[in-house]
Amino acid sequence: MAEPAAEHRVTVLEDSAHAAAAAPGEVPAPIAAHAGGGSVLTVGWLSKAVWSGLRIGWVRAPRTVIEPLARLKAGSDLSTPLLDQALAARLLPEPPALSASRAALRRARLDTARRLFAEALPTWRVHPPTGGSVLWIELPPPGTDARIFAQIALRHGIEVVPGAAMDATGTHDTFLRVLFAFDPEALHEVTTRLTKAWTASNPL
Repeated sequence: MAEPAAEHRVTVLEDSAHAAAAAPGEVPAPIAAHAGGGSVLTVGWLSKAVWSGLRIGWVRAPRTVIEPLARLKAGSDLSTPLLDQALAARLLPEPPALSASRAALRRARLDTARRLFAEALPTWRVHPPTGGSVLWIELPPPGTDARIFAQIALRHGIEVVPGAAMDATGTHDTFLRVLFAFDPEALHEVTTRLTKAWTASNPL
C-alpha cells in the first residue's frame, strides 16, 4: 500500500486506534514505517488503550502536514481539555504495559462472551473477531432479517446494530454487531436479554 501511494502521490490516512489496545507483536508496523517518501497520516487515541472517556488522540505525519493541521484545529475548536491532556502525557510513556493488560482483558472478555452465547443461543453463529471489540453474529435460520430483530431487541432493553447498517451490499443483512468489551456480569445480562428477544421473535 505504501509503495503505490507514494508512486501516485496519494495521501494515506491510517486509523490505528485498535492497535493501541493490542498486545505487543499482535499488529504489524504502521504503513508509515514503509512509506518510501509517500505522505502517510497515522491516527491514534487513548480511548481504546486506556478507557473510553479519555478522548485524546494524535496524528503522526510529516511536518509539512502537521503544521497546517495544528493551525486548522486551533481555529476549529476552543481547546482540548487541559486535565485530559495532562493525564494523557502521564500515560503515553506506558503503552506497552497498558496494551498488554488491555489485550489480556480483551481476550478474557471475548472468551466469556463466546461461552455465554454458546450456552444461551447455540444456534447463533458467532464469528471471532480478528481485531477490535465487536462480534459479528449470524442469525439463524438463513434469511433472518437482523434489522427486524434489532427492533425486537430494543423492546427488551438491548440495543444491537444490524449488519445492514455497516454493509451496503446486503451481504450482512442477517448479521448483528455486538460489543463484547463489557464485564462478565454485563455480558451475562446482554445474552439474557437477547435470548428473551429471540424467543419473542420465534414463538413456538
